[in-house]
Amino acid sequence: MPRDPYDPNLFAGRANDLDQIHDWLMNPSDQRLRSITGSPGSGKTWLLERVRQDYDNDPQFLVLHASAPALADPSKRLGELQRLVASAAMSCGPDPSPLRDPTLHPEQLMRGLGRWVCERCGDRIPLLILDGLDELSDPNDRGQVEDLLWAFLEGGACARALIARRDEWGLDRFQLRHIEVQHPLSGLNLNEAEDQFRRRLRHRHGRRPASAFNTFRMAHIPEYDGSHPSMNAFLTDWIARSPSSPPALSDRDLEACIQDAVGGPLSPEAMVLLQTLCCRDEWAQIDLQDCRITPDNPAVNELFMKGILVEVPPRYKVADGFRGMARAWRRLCGSPCP
Repeated sequence: MPRDPYDPNLFAGRANDLDQIHDWLMNPSDQRLRSITGSPGSGKTWLLERVRQDYDNDPQFLVLHASAPALADPSKRLGELQRLVASAAMSCGPDPSPLRDPTLHPEQLMRGLGRWVCERCGDRIPLLILDGLDELSDPNDRGQVEDLLWAFLEGGACARALIARRDEWGLDRFQLRHIEVQHPLSGLNLNEAEDQFRRRLRHRHGRRPASAFNTFRMAHIPEYDGSHPSMNAFLTDWIARSPSSPPALSDRDLEACIQDAVGGPLSPEAMVLLQTLCCRDEWAQIDLQDCRITPDNPAVNELFMKGILVEVPPRYKVADGFRGMARAWRRLCGSPCP
C-alpha cells in the first residue's frame, strides 16, 4: 500500500528528534552514520524528508539525497550516482569531471565523491540522506547499497550520512553497525497525536474535529496509545469518511488499519500469530517455546522482516503501536487478550 507523500502541513511532533539530529550533525564524533530505526509506518521517511528540507538551503550544509532502490537497480544505478555528482557540483563546483567517467566502479565513484565534497565544499558539512533500504528484500541488493554508503563515508572524512531502517535490521544483519549511532524513533505523545489529527482533518479533508482524537481513541480502542503516525492517519481518514455519528469501528477496520500501517499485506498466518504475540508486553525464548512458536516458523520470520516483531535482548516484543492495535482488533474479533 503506497505511503502518503511528505506534506509539511501534516507533519506533527518530532521536535526532540530534530534537535538530536542537529546536535549529531554538529558533533558526530566517530559515528558519522545515523540510523533512524522504527517499525513500518512510524514516520522514518517523513523525518528524513523534514531534515532534508530544513537543511537544503542552509549554507552550512551540503545535502545530497539518494534512493536505495535506484542504487540497487543495475539499470538505474549509474544515473542515480551521476545525479549525486551533478548535485554536488551545482553546489560546490567546479564540475568533478573525473567522477563522470562511466567506467568507474560504483564504489570508486562514491569514494571519490566523498573525498571531493570534503575537499571542494569549503566549510560546508556534507550530509547524504539515503532512504528506501526497507524496500530492498534481497540481501545482495542491501549489501551493495551498504557498500556504496560505506565508500562515501570512507572517502569523505568530513561527511555524514542519515538513513532509515526497520528495527529488524538491528539483529546483526546491518553490516555498518560498527560505525553507526542508532536513533530509535519514539512514538508520538498524546499532544502530538492530537496535533496530527487536527492537521490531517483540516488540510486533507477540509474539516474541523467534532471531538478530540484522544477522546475517540479512549472510547473505541483504549488498548491503542495513539503513538503510531500511520495508524493515526488511517483512523483520521476513517473518521472523516464515516457517515455514522459517533462512528463505530469494526474488527475489519482495525485489520485494515494494521495492514495499511505495514505498507503491504501480511499473510493470514502472520496475522494470526500477531494476535497471539500482542497479548504480552515481552516474550522470553522459553515463553515462545512453551507456545510452540519457533524461530523457523515462516510467520515469525515475516513479522521480523517487516519490523513488527523486534528483539529487546534477551526478549522479543511486538512493536509499539502494533501491539495495542492488535489487542483492540482481537477484542473486536470476540477474543480479547486474557
